Amino acid sequence: MSTWHTPETVRAEWEDAEQIGNALLAQLVTAARDAVTAFAPALPAFSPTAEQPDQPIPDRYRLGQLMQVRNLWSAVDTASSGDLGGETFTYQPRPLDWHVKALLRPQRGRPRVG
Repeated sequence: MSTWHTPETVRAEWEDAEQIGNALLAQLVTAARDAVTAFAPALPAFSPTAEQPDQPIPDRYRLGQLMQVRNLWSAVDTASSGDLGGETFTYQPRPLDWHVKALLRPQRGRPRVG
């Protein structure tokens, strides 16, 4: 169990974070945490509160937050449209991609009966 990422821990674990300004990185870290907590199943025993912000959280939530910081940075840093051999394209990053969702809500191996 760990605590949520901070801009400092993101910089320590992701070398490309060095090119991001302090204020923007802080916003990305907060936005990623908000996205993770909004999507992830509620785990009352692990959910930090305003009174206990450093209460331990599952490692997969922390990893999901780091992955989402990287996704958000890609959305900010990537050109949204362009030309490719006479054809135009548009790239629209998704707010929470399927990798992060799968990490936060892993599929169970139980069959469903409809």
